[in-house]
Amino acid sequence: MAIISCPECSNQISDKATYCPNCGFSITSKIVDADNKRKLPVIFWGLGILMVCGIIFISANSNRRSLECEQFKSIQEDKYHIENPNSIKTLAIAKEKTTQIISKLESLQISDSNLKEIHQRYITNYRKLSSLYSSGLEIVEKTKKLTDEIGKGKPITPELKAQGSKIQEEAISEINQINFELKETKSIDLEFAKICSSN
Repeated sequence: MAIISCPECSNQISDKATYCPNCGFSITSKIVDADNKRKLPVIFWGLGILMVCGIIFISANSNRRSLECEQFKSIQEDKYHIENPNSIKTLAIAKEKTTQIISKLESLQISDSNLKEIHQRYITNYRKLSSLYSSGLEIVEKTKKLTDEIGKGKPITPELKAQGSKIQEEAISEINQINFELKETKSIDLEFAKICSSN
């Protein structure tokens, strides 16, 4: 136990006393006040440091998002070569370009949480398109084979007509699916543009 001076009347009292026995002054409230006054600058400095760190973090995230948006934009430029393929040549080009886009998308390292979701949706969408373009090429090959057979004088039997009708149905279904996936790509593009414009 130590002896201290009362802050009010300066009489000698125990440091364990809660009140001064001489003047009745509350010793603990004065000690708490003194402690709080010492802590106040530390709290302000701590808050200031947190604010500065927060600003740096937000700025770093914004810069990172900008870089990631730029990477996506460079990939998007390639995608315009794959829209509305209408021949074996354009289907083959679309398949090749789609494969390249998938490869580029998979090589991207995305850290922004909003862009991660868009990134995954792009990959899924382009994989579907790649598969559809492959199927489209198979349908074109079937059509070419059938046309060659008819050109060589093969009689047009009911079976051959049924085969031609089946190929035509497959082609229409394939075109519809490709158009659906291309619309989905445009929808993802709009979300991407919205996220990147909010930097």
